[in-house]
Amino acid sequence: MPRYAPEHKRQTRKRVLEAAGRVLRKAGPSGATIPGIMHSVGLTQGAFYAHFESKDDLLAEAHAEALASANRRLLARGRAAAPGSEMETIVRHYLSQEHRDNLTGGCPIPAFSGDAVRGPARVRSAYTQALADLLEGLAGFVPESAGKAFPHMELGLASTLVGGLLLARAVDDPDLSDRILTAARTFCLRALGRGAR
Repeated sequence: MPRYAPEHKRQTRKRVLEAAGRVLRKAGPSGATIPGIMHSVGLTQGAFYAHFESKDDLLAEAHAEALASANRRLLARGRAAAPGSEMETIVRHYLSQEHRDNLTGGCPIPAFSGDAVRGPARVRSAYTQALADLLEGLAGFVPESAGKAFPHMELGLASTLVGGLLLARAVDDPDLSDRILTAARTFCLRALGRGAR
């Protein structure tokens, strides 16, 4: 057996975690099989145990990594927006048809909500930490006037963003799904003192 450098092992582990995160978003824990995940990154099932002790170990870490990665991308979108429009930019992206339809690459918080409620303590802990991190990041983008009008505005916005996306993804009526996105987006923008445009 060839011996790989520590960096190679770290990169392989990262690829497995990313693949598991995509599967978890799309199919949930029951659809996340070790053979399927390992095959998707070009490895055998036997190679799994060089990186993780168990499937539960992998799933807990995959939840945590997917949540943290999605938060980083979303908050970076806000930081890249024009000054004063950071939160509006996040709202418009998050509650868009494109984001709704991106099950494997979009925000996993709605997809992982059921996992957090029913899953092991490590998954719930990762979910809680990711939500706390998201709220902290969003709080920095809430306009001062909106924050004064409604304390903890970031919590209300996050609840509407996640709930709106979850409902829009869950229904099988495309028109209703679009209306959910529009209503949630309008609600958030008005709370921020912005027009729905």
